[in-house]
Amino acid sequence: KTFSLSCGFDTALGTYWEDVDFSIRLQKLGLNVDYLPDLVINHKVGKTCHKDSHYTTFLFHRNRLVISWKHTCLFEKFQLIGILVFDFLKRFNHDLNNKKIEIFSLYLKAFIQGLKMIKAYKRAP
Repeated sequence: KTFSLSCGFDTALGTYWEDVDFSIRLQKLGLNVDYLPDLVINHKVGKTCHKDSHYTTFLFHRNRLVISWKHTCLFEKFQLIGILVFDFLKRFNHDLNNKKIEIFSLYLKAFIQGLKMIKAYKRAP
């Protein structure tokens, strides 16, 4: 019932940050998100990313941007812009120094697609 009430996971995100988005939406509905230390869930197969930069860089950073923007108020958005600019410059410097320009390129593509997703969310009813 709770899953249906919250409209479930945002399938546009794919993997990474979809759980954060889900939890925030539950809290906005006035529902509790609790930690249950005695609950154990075994996840036997972990083949989503395993060092595939599409997942570890592209989806992670794209979805971080989308979810952060989606769930912040106007004042927090200004703070977020500052954090993202700092992170962008730090990432560029790190990848340049480590000769990983292809990873930075993927990061940049993630940022651009994230902006497109944010624009699409604004148009959605």
